Amino acid sequence: AYGAYQQGADFERPLPGLPWVAADETVVPAPVRQVAIMTGVLMFADAADRSAAGVALAKQLHRLLDESPTLYGTGELVTDVLWLLLRVQARADAQQLVDHATRVLGRTPEMAVAEAGLALYAHRPAVVLTVLEPLLATPRCSSRSLVAAWLLVAVAADRLDRPRKVDDACEQALAQAAAEQLTRPFLDVPEAAELLARIGARFGQYAALVDRIRAHRGATAGAPQLTDTELVVLRQLPSGMTAGNIATDLGVSVNTVKTHLRGIYQKLAVNARAEAIAQARVLGLL
Repeated sequence: AYGAYQQGADFERPLPGLPWVAADETVVPAPVRQVAIMTGVLMFADAADRSAAGVALAKQLHRLLDESPTLYGTGELVTDVLWLLLRVQARADAQQLVDHATRVLGRTPEMAVAEAGLALYAHRPAVVLTVLEPLLATPRCSSRSLVAAWLLVAVAADRLDRPRKVDDACEQALAQAAAEQLTRPFLDVPEAAELLARIGARFGQYAALVDRIRAHRGATAGAPQLTDTELVVLRQLPSGMTAGNIATDLGVSVNTVKTHLRGIYQKLAVNARAEAIAQARVLGLL
């Protein structure tokens, strides 16, 4: 099921025979706890309250890191949960998870990807390149982590207006993803799918993979088409930040944020922030 998830393929719902571990259980074998977290990642999109689900997964992962840090696959599970936390704007929880994992696991390639993910989310694209370029010069990580690293570089280079680097990084990401047909990193890394939708026609040799990624990105075909910037603003709304706070965080004026909010409300056919958040969750935009 987890392999299907990484390839963007369907898997059986509900997941039969997989254990779920309550957060307050005290004696649980580490592999069972790991599978429980994986199950939570798989079922995240179906959660009634995704914010609560993301925080619960982080709590279980903190415990797994304390109890069995050497369990194979834990590092990649950290990045999987990180993307979910960032999706629901749980920035503090995401930072705590990465800090904890780095202390326990060390500066692994997976932790470099996680650090770069946080830097991109914090609008620090130059830091993304600083963190990942040494890793990509001598890659020693899994295909999933390598694809995510190249995508983070591509998005960071796009923000820094370095088009040649964008093209090179996207091509490298597609080349690494093609063998295993990995689509999940393109959906997880912030703005990666949108970037590929804009420039994907340049990579004809990977046309089939690009089409698959576009199909999964467009799974909510009936959803309003928000611009990339509107999506960035929308994803700040569950945090409770004011328009002024969002403007400061994004480095733009308050009037710019208010303009984007009006566009979001109009496209979602709502009149208030709470309604926008609720509708966005229904449509799968949050």
